[in-house]
Amino acid sequence: MNNKRRKEVSKNIITLQEISIKLESVKDSIEDIYNEEEESFYNMPDNLEGSSRYEAAEEAIDNLSDANSSLDDINDKLQTTVDLLQEIVDMMSDVNDNLNNAIS
Repeated sequence: MNNKRRKEVSKNIITLQEISIKLESVKDSIEDIYNEEEESFYNMPDNLEGSSRYEAAEEAIDNLSDANSSLDDINDKLQTTVDLLQEIVDMMSDVNDNLNNAIS
């Protein structure tokens, strides 16, 4: 891999790391909403149990939890991608260093 492509991969690594940070922020926000919704749900009057409002709140809590889990999965995959790309950059840098040393 030439220097130009290696630099492009490095830029992509930085972009993916920035996306990961933004995803964490979104995940934190969704988790806060989840906690507030869950608290509201558990404080709902007993006479609303079984009502459409109760069921909607319960489904919202489940969906928020699922969304958070999905964001965890996405972030895990992003990190794996970053690790693989970094491994390529490191490996190619080592190869170039070895070639330069052999030429010197």
